[in-house]
Amino acid sequence: MTAAALKLISGSRLWPWAAPGGGLVAEAFPMAQLRAWALPFIGYNGSQPEAFANRQRIAEAVNRFVRLGNFRGEVEESADALDAVLCAIAAIAVSTGRLASEPEAVAELEGWIPVCQPGPSLA
Repeated sequence: MTAAALKLISGSRLWPWAAPGGGLVAEAFPMAQLRAWALPFIGYNGSQPEAFANRQRIAEAVNRFVRLGNFRGEVEESADALDAVLCAIAAIAVSTGRLASEPEAVAELEGWIPVCQPGPSLA
């Protein structure tokens, strides 16, 4: 799936390396972000009451990092919406240097999963 998506993106004007100065593609892994923040990283998908409660707990913490505003209800209702927000947070971490750890040299060849360090209210 990733290869297909990159192929489609590469033909667009959005391809990051086409811009002057280059660019970056980062692959986010929401479960890694949640685990790093000591939040429920499994059991937040589905319609079970426990999954909903986990999404509420995660949304509460995420809302202290980025304001969810009117979208908080959508994040609490849908693991997909929550994952999208977590991916955006990974992009914030990469673009602002708020990484929980720096990639090792092997990341140049094999890739690396960025995780955002906790904000002051998540520490």
